[in-house]
Amino acid sequence: MKTNYILSYVVFAIVISFFTACEYEFVEPKKPAPIVPPGDTISFSLNIVPIWSNSSKCTSCHGNGGTAPNLTASAAYSSITSMGLIDQATPENSLIYKYPSPATGTHNWKKYTADEAAAILLWIEDGAKNN
Repeated sequence: MKTNYILSYVVFAIVISFFTACEYEFVEPKKPAPIVPPGDTISFSLNIVPIWSNSSKCTSCHGNGGTAPNLTASAAYSSITSMGLIDQATPENSLIYKYPSPATGTHNWKKYTADEAAAILLWIEDGAKNN
């Protein structure tokens, strides 16, 4: 009986030592800087075209002679506007935003990051200017 008492005490002490000795240091992952700082005006040529022009992103398929729309810097604006991919009445329904969006998109290949999608939506909400 005394052995069971001592064994129970030892197990209890080990368990308590285990839980009090553990320490977890939460490391918050670095979040990339937003494409457009809050309050800044969004520029099609400076903020939006680079999203598509990244060689591992859109223009690898949607380039000159590729799948429509042509998202190369020289043709992107005229291509997306002529195809009706921007819906200024309800910007979140714009196909250029919605189709490759990480949250709602149905594009099966490459999608926008959350920051890229937010920048494109902001650009459409701001009037989808060719600036």
